[in-house]
Amino acid sequence: MTRFTDCYQNNAHLLMEAALGERLKREYGLSFDEHVAMASLVYDEKGREALASLWNEYIGVAKKI
Repeated sequence: MTRFTDCYQNNAHLLMEAALGERLKREYGLSFDEHVAMASLVYDEKGREALASLWNEYIGVAKKI
């Protein structure tokens, strides 16, 4: 398994965790299930739309680099 420091030193760009939960709460006003956290969002239309929007945004960033 590649260590973070090796990855950092050998690559010009890194795509990291993007605080998805915080964005879902603050930007979309979503709350999470106490047992399965964000996993329940796939069963809710607003949740699915928010997830798709954020994931597509992150994919767009990754494609640029």
